[in-house]
Amino acid sequence: MNSSSIIELVNNAALLLALCLIYDMLGHRPRGGKPTVQQFFTGVIIGSVGIAIMLNPWEFRPGIMFDTRSVLISLTGLFFGTVPMLLAALMMGAFRLYMGGGGAWTGVAVIVTSGGIGLAWRHFRNTREEYISTSELYILGIVVHVAMLLWMLSLPWTVAMGVLSKISLPVMLIYPVTTALLGWMMVKWAERKRTEDALKESEAKYRTILASIEDGYYEVNQRGEITFFNEAFTKIIGYPPDELTGLENDKYLDQENRKKVFKIFGEVWETGIPTKLFEYELLRKNGEKRTVQTSASLVKNKNGQKVGFRGIIRDITDRKRMEKALRESEKKLQRSKKMESVGLLAGGVAHDLNNVLSGIVSYPELLLLDLPEDSKFKKPLETMQKSGNRAVAIVQDLLTVARGAAITKEPLNLNDVISDYLNSPEFKKLEHFHPTAKVKKRLDADLFNISGSPVHITKAIMNLVSNASEAIKGGGNVTIATVNRYIDRPLRVYDDVNTGEYAVLAVSDDGSGISSDDLDKIFEPFYTKKVMGRSGTGLGLAVVWNVVLDHKGYINVTSDKNGTVFELYFPITRDKISDMALSIPVKDFKGDGETVLVVDDVESQRDISCKMLDTLDYKAEAVSSGEEAVEYLKENTVDLVLLDMIMDPGINGRETYQRIIKIHPGQKAIIVSGFADTDEVKEAQKSGAGKYLKKPITLERIGLTVKEELKK
Repeated sequence: MNSSSIIELVNNAALLLALCLIYDMLGHRPRGGKPTVQQFFTGVIIGSVGIAIMLNPWEFRPGIMFDTRSVLISLTGLFFGTVPMLLAALMMGAFRLYMGGGGAWTGVAVIVTSGGIGLAWRHFRNTREEYISTSELYILGIVVHVAMLLWMLSLPWTVAMGVLSKISLPVMLIYPVTTALLGWMMVKWAERKRTEDALKESEAKYRTILASIEDGYYEVNQRGEITFFNEAFTKIIGYPPDELTGLENDKYLDQENRKKVFKIFGEVWETGIPTKLFEYELLRKNGEKRTVQTSASLVKNKNGQKVGFRGIIRDITDRKRMEKALRESEKKLQRSKKMESVGLLAGGVAHDLNNVLSGIVSYPELLLLDLPEDSKFKKPLETMQKSGNRAVAIVQDLLTVARGAAITKEPLNLNDVISDYLNSPEFKKLEHFHPTAKVKKRLDADLFNISGSPVHITKAIMNLVSNASEAIKGGGNVTIATVNRYIDRPLRVYDDVNTGEYAVLAVSDDGSGISSDDLDKIFEPFYTKKVMGRSGTGLGLAVVWNVVLDHKGYINVTSDKNGTVFELYFPITRDKISDMALSIPVKDFKGDGETVLVVDDVESQRDISCKMLDTLDYKAEAVSSGEEAVEYLKENTVDLVLLDMIMDPGINGRETYQRIIKIHPGQKAIIVSGFADTDEVKEAQKSGAGKYLKKPITLERIGLTVKEELKK
């Protein structure tokens, strides 16, 4: 293949890019709910581009020609789907047959195969096409053009060999790169459109929120007494209409906000210039604080004398709360996307380094076996081997950060993992380096098991304890704690924690704390305040973050000048650890067919309780609210009620029980809650309810408690 032919192929690729850029400017959306007509025109446009490309081929010999139609049709299948690809392939194939020559049918086969590979790639890949990487696009280009070269074998043998010998190298050099470049441009365009759509959606949502807020109108005299108002004003300020007329401002403004309002109203009184909306807090009749915006202008009588003020008042409490939540969500989304992108980079580097390091680590070990003890090469080889092993450890951290390595999970108890770590050589080494940091443990003896990887969780604990020890200057404590925690409302903390049952691992220190600027970045790979290569690699907390995510858990971090606390939330499992028996045999707390009514507003909690009771030979019935429990017991009797304390909406456990004992005096009951032993629990117990069980519950605890209560 001569230089002029290569130039023709490069020009052909440039034509493809130019045409696709023009097509990009037409504003077509590569993915998402397209009507059939739009799909049809998409295929026609792409087919036309393909024909234009085929009009500028490099002709190897009469009837055998090459161009970049394979790039175009494969990316059409990948990004645009079945209908556009088939239409474009039909047009391009028909045109190739029209051009004729000995390679016509081979050319058609290349078109069909390239489009089919792109379509199959679209179907079988795990993520949307907009998230495809450049390297994956390059691989697609290689696959498509290897297939194209294979189709050359359908030509007469001597022709095929001549073609392959001359075009294989330039095709494999130019075409995959062209595929990757064109695909990258389409991905970037899709990302831009996605960003624009998200922005439009956010703006539309914000406008809807503002439109739904009702403004209040008010008039006050110069003493600040309300003289006129509309219905919306009564809803905002929280007073009934008959109490609002003549209401003085000290009833709905505290001292600080009165000073602020008086100052602004005074300026309006003196200048006569209406004020723009200003913000302050008012007190509703029930004591609730609401943030409002108010405008104010003068009210004059018919003689032009100033007699008071009028204005618009707008309750912005909910808007401010939503704006704050939106900012926090965007902040968390940005942090998550940054972690994901850096993780992908780290994973790619790690996989490549693993191959390189195999020789660096293995060969010194083999060479050392054959060297005499007094060899001058022994110490350098040992140093090389240690450095290689250190590099391997860093690569393993990179793989954890990338979250690409498969993690085998099994039932385990965090207490056991912590105890094993505290008895490990790694911890002894840490104690040696940080003798002034005293590590204490406070472990929940009844901690639930989790499904996890002991190796990865140990690494997370090791990194947290190491960081906590380094944060202590001149002496202090590092505390490792565990506790069961039931979350019945989502927690909006550093990382949003969803409802559920968790075993929580906390590592705290009484060091100087983490600055607010650093707190948002501490989980980013390679972000460190340490000297790189001396005391850390910047991967420690990134490993912790990804280990928790791989276990479907959550992280919360709090820090101030008195220290830092890391809390790792791991979903619990009721699977038992192998060879681990209950402290009391199950037969000792089994029932005898007694009926137990389970009252809980959370379906999963009802199911868990009923399954446990069925396992213990009780007959379990379940309802989802206090009201349903009362109605059920009007027609039925039960031996025991297992009663959740917090149920929303509806009456709580205490009120439910007090209504039940009016129907069945002396009804036996056990109180269950995810919260601590509250006043409501104590009040229910004063009314006759039995013991209190804290969620999450275990088979042993529910069995013993039910057994004891039924014996009363």
